[in-house]
Amino acid sequence: MKRVLIAVLDASLRSRLFARVGEFGHRVDAVADALAIERRLAKDEYDVVLVERGLASQPAETDAEWIEVDPGLDPVELDRRLDTLRGASDPD
Repeated sequence: MKRVLIAVLDASLRSRLFARVGEFGHRVDAVADALAIERRLAKDEYDVVLVERGLASQPAETDAEWIEVDPGLDPVELDRRLDTLRGASDPD
């Protein structure tokens, strides 16, 4: 199981991503602003961060895979970006 942080301002997209990534069996947290991203990354370690384009840039101190998404992203492209998480559950 991977730890995934969803950092998306758009509530609809954040909700869809949360549900979709949860279906893959990963542990998911979600935040909606840059300050919350900083706090979460300082507190916990994540394998993947799904971040809304322009909301934050990847801090040097994280090894997490950083995947940009945005509300206007084509659903096919969004699925392609999420493919890295599908079937990628590691046993604990």
